[in-house]
Amino acid sequence: MGNNALESVGDRPRDVAMKDFTTSLSRINVGSQVETLTDNEKEKIKDTISTFYSRRMSPRLSWNWGMYDGSIDREIRARIPGYDQHGSDGLSEQLYHFVLRGAGFSSCAGARILEVGCGAGKGLNFLSRLEPKACFIGVDRSRQAIRFAQSQFARTDDSLNFVEADAERLPFGDAEFDAVINIESSHNYPDLGRFYSEVTRVLKPGASFSFADILTNDRAAIVERCKAEARGLKWIKSQDISDVVKAAIRKRMQPHSQLRTSIRRTVPFPSRLLIEPATMIIFGARFADCGVGLWGKLFDRAPFTFQRYHHAVAVKQ
Repeated sequence: MGNNALESVGDRPRDVAMKDFTTSLSRINVGSQVETLTDNEKEKIKDTISTFYSRRMSPRLSWNWGMYDGSIDREIRARIPGYDQHGSDGLSEQLYHFVLRGAGFSSCAGARILEVGCGAGKGLNFLSRLEPKACFIGVDRSRQAIRFAQSQFARTDDSLNFVEADAERLPFGDAEFDAVINIESSHNYPDLGRFYSEVTRVLKPGASFSFADILTNDRAAIVERCKAEARGLKWIKSQDISDVVKAAIRKRMQPHSQLRTSIRRTVPFPSRLLIEPATMIIFGARFADCGVGLWGKLFDRAPFTFQRYHHAVAVKQ
């Protein structure tokens, strides 16, 4: 997150952009407002959220809240020694491995795997190193994120590519993929049922959908309703992984963590008095009950908080 990410979003002042963003998230995640939204309102919400993420995107920061699980850490380390020693703390990688493993592969060789909501592409780049014989495609609504991902990570052998696209309107044919993954992204989608329908459409029969996301209690109820209504998907796993996600967040909130050290190394004083606690909030400090100090409290104006971190797996029938 650069200084500009907190000063403005496009041509809008930071405070206005943040208010628009949090208001849009609230309409999706709090109460039953999402049930009454018109199609035009849904599109406006998606534009607001996508623009905000595009403007604050910083590839050097972590990609999601992450998780910490010793057994997963050892699995990755056995295949990519030192995976957490090159500008990463390894916590986001653990979440990616966990979600892909949830899709049920004994081997990913030859598999065609889609990530919806890939952001700047670092997660898929990691999975392509972990599973070099698979083919990965990432989609995201943020043009800036896709341009970065395509320029930095796309492969000439087409084993890793990125496409700008809406999660609710995937630009692929029927039954193209052996798995779809979705990590910390679906809480931004106004029409969750349509997203599940699109996932079902692009999956091959017998293929898996594995997703993990932060939820409010209200959004959790919507997720369960949409899961029950999703024709063609059989849900085989549903679990709360809040504890392992909170363990990762607490590691990142420690004074000498990779995340906080990176901010102090790159952001000049006094800007980091605001940017450091703001980043801590963005990466889950409230969820894990971590203190962010006075400056963080001044920045933290979110009208709601997420209560759980959910993981679920479905198979296309």
